[in-house]
Amino acid sequence: MPVDVGELSAALRKFVRGHKAQFEGLTARKSQLLEIGALMIAAKHYSLSGYDIKLHNPKGRNLRVKLGTRGNPWNFSYFEVRDGSLAFEIHTNLPVCDAVGTEGARYVADVVVAPAGKVPKAAPKGGKKWFALPNAEVVTFIEAKSLVIYPMLIAQFIGIVHELKPRFLEGKRPAGFVAARHFDPALVSLGYLHGTCWNIVKGFGPRGLHIQIVAQFDAAIANLNRGGTRSPLAHDHGTPMAPAKKQSKRVARNPFAAGGRNRARAKIKS
Repeated sequence: MPVDVGELSAALRKFVRGHKAQFEGLTARKSQLLEIGALMIAAKHYSLSGYDIKLHNPKGRNLRVKLGTRGNPWNFSYFEVRDGSLAFEIHTNLPVCDAVGTEGARYVADVVVAPAGKVPKAAPKGGKKWFALPNAEVVTFIEAKSLVIYPMLIAQFIGIVHELKPRFLEGKRPAGFVAARHFDPALVSLGYLHGTCWNIVKGFGPRGLHIQIVAQFDAAIANLNRGGTRSPLAHDHGTPMAPAKKQSKRVARNPFAAGGRNRARAKIKS
């Protein structure tokens, strides 16, 4: 199904206006629209989970989203989410250290959730250069793509999770993770989930992989824009997956599209 760039842009603008802000510039590139959408959906997830969310902009009302690897976090917008003593921030394209402390190693994740106050809000004093967020401060993250989700894309994402937060591949989430209503590391894409991925995703639960695959993500954004109250990143503990139907030779049907939400998840336990 073709991506409606106009509808996607409109949904993002509406969301930002709801926070008394406006885009400094809104790209027409689908891949970058998805990154902005991933930021929006992460903030919306916490809002739907009972958090208060606040948008912080570096200057005035202009939302300035970091859409690449260059630039320092204090020059870009971010969301702060709070619920009582729980407080976190959501940043885009944030450099983070790997899970094993390899010297000089860092990765840039599309959307990163971190505890509030752990990402600097100004340049370090004394001319020091900020390198990356310590891995221990990475709560969860999203990788955004504009591709059809094929097996090797899932394999690539699992590799990213292994480098950044391998515990999610070991059968257990961090202590307090579910109670705080966080979402598992997620791969979101504008493309559909190819039929060859069915058994791979189905095997996440038995293998203890606490990760999410969200296909045709623009539909999820549009649904929220129309007043939807279900986060596409919410844990689906009790939803069994239906058997895949026979697929066309030309276009594989997404077996995970149901009720207006196109997403794939494993049936897992916390």
